[in-house]
Amino acid sequence: MDGQPASLHELEHHWLRGRQMDYRDHGAISHATRGGPPLHRGLYTQAGIDLQLDEQMRRWLGDPERGVRAHGDEAEFPE
Repeated sequence: MDGQPASLHELEHHWLRGRQMDYRDHGAISHATRGGPPLHRGLYTQAGIDLQLDEQMRRWLGDPERGVRAHGDEAEFPE
């Protein structure tokens, strides 16, 4: 970040936490958990970031094992 190396943990907890985040930011950060977002298939680019974040959220929420299931007006989340 800002020309300095940073781990995913540092990015999430030192740079992003406590700031107003776009909800899609959470989908872009993989926690390597069963219910968490899958890894993105490439690098995010500044020019395409909005489309890439939208696609990543669709991938995560639509995933048969990780995604959210809608049942009428209720939602079921993975464990």
